[in-house]
Amino acid sequence: MWEYEFKIKLSDFENVKKRLESLTQFPPEMIFKRDLYFGLNKTSLFRLRTLESAGETKFLVTLKDKRIFNGCELNSETEFSIDSPSKFEEFCRKLNFEKVIEKTKKTTLYRLGEWNIELNEVDGLGLFLEAERLYEREPTVKDWEQEKKVLLQKLDLVGHEPEIRPYTELLVSPEKKCTFDKNIKIYSDGGCRPNPGIGAWAFVISAEGEIFESSGGEFETTNNRMELTAAIKALENCYERFGAQAAVCFYIDSTYVKNGITQWIEQWKQRRWKSSSKEPVKNIDLWQRLDNINEKLKIDWIWVKGHDGCELNERCDQLCCETIETLKNRIQ
Repeated sequence: MWEYEFKIKLSDFENVKKRLESLTQFPPEMIFKRDLYFGLNKTSLFRLRTLESAGETKFLVTLKDKRIFNGCELNSETEFSIDSPSKFEEFCRKLNFEKVIEKTKKTTLYRLGEWNIELNEVDGLGLFLEAERLYEREPTVKDWEQEKKVLLQKLDLVGHEPEIRPYTELLVSPEKKCTFDKNIKIYSDGGCRPNPGIGAWAFVISAEGEIFESSGGEFETTNNRMELTAAIKALENCYERFGAQAAVCFYIDSTYVKNGITQWIEQWKQRRWKSSSKEPVKNIDLWQRLDNINEKLKIDWIWVKGHDGCELNERCDQLCCETIETLKNRIQ
């Protein structure tokens, strides 16, 4: 699937809302989002995100951290869900985090033909329309511009310039094209304790003197799924930052992922995602995601031995261990 979207800041919110309600066939869906931020010394940030929709409420916690690592500025991010926010503020205060800001966002979702449209009211920022369309086949830029124009005419918004450039998974705007020549190095790791059980994934990207890292986890998963997720998250992040021209050296300690993406996957696809024993390939959802992003980048897959002194590979392992401990503490 190809995803295109754009965003416009609105000055006449109510008229656009009435126009949408007169054009759409199905009733809109309301989502209320509340973000609560706690910070520490301008280097670490906790965010509690509350999502309310159709009577269901979800709570997501994100920890963002900035530090200096080997002379480079390093930004890390860890996300996990919690059952109740009741102890979140108390937890932050015990760590000497102070409340920074509270921001709410009310979203109304509309379906108009092939378009998913959001009307967003964001505290302190204003009113926005965000439109998204999925395509089964890659459209031309001309087709995309024409369909966007037709939608803007229906909403009486002709003349409004998008605040954000159109985005697609496969078309990269010129300013995002990468000029690196295999100067991008990626390391990833994933694991569970026990397996299956609580698991975590992590990656580190090193590019031209900058380091980017991220990690996350799940309460019920497997070691192989976390290894796959780590590789997928790393490559998707790389693609978003540097575009389709990025040339990557991917260092990975998982023979399961490395052999799968470089040797086995073409045979799986020829057999319609069946193994040699004619059984469905395990973790097919993740293998298909990895195959999709792998085809967009120029990647050299390089196996490295785990726990063997490779600094950034060890860093990935450390991030995974920290994330698993964080998730275990959430349960306790």
